[in-house]
Amino acid sequence: MFALILAGGTGTRLWPRSRKKTPKQLLPLIGNQTMVQATVNRIASIVPAEHTFFATNQAYGEIIAAQLPQIPRQNIITEPSAKNTAPCIGLAALHMQQLDPSQVMASLHADHFIADEEGFRQALLAAEQVAREG
Repeated sequence: MFALILAGGTGTRLWPRSRKKTPKQLLPLIGNQTMVQATVNRIASIVPAEHTFFATNQAYGEIIAAQLPQIPRQNIITEPSAKNTAPCIGLAALHMQQLDPSQVMASLHADHFIADEEGFRQALLAAEQVAREG
């Protein structure tokens, strides 16, 4: 399974804590991990780092790479210009399909809080199985 983590928003709804230069997904809002780090750690036991991808804007690509050195740099896909969620997912899906068309892609948001992480992982694995069965 490939995991696509969406992390391109500017986080303006949490102003003044979250700003354009440091949006909420790049901040440690709950605990010591930033939200992008927490998202990767949440799925790490079921999705390896080489199958984890980010879709973000050009301003955040290097920050995400610095916060998550285990993610291959080529897995951080930066949008040439902000076009909202659907085109972003489409661009990443095309990229992943070229790498391995047999993989299922899960689309996740970097700015979600999930209390039941084990339940989330089990739901993700169940969804993968259903997607593979067609």
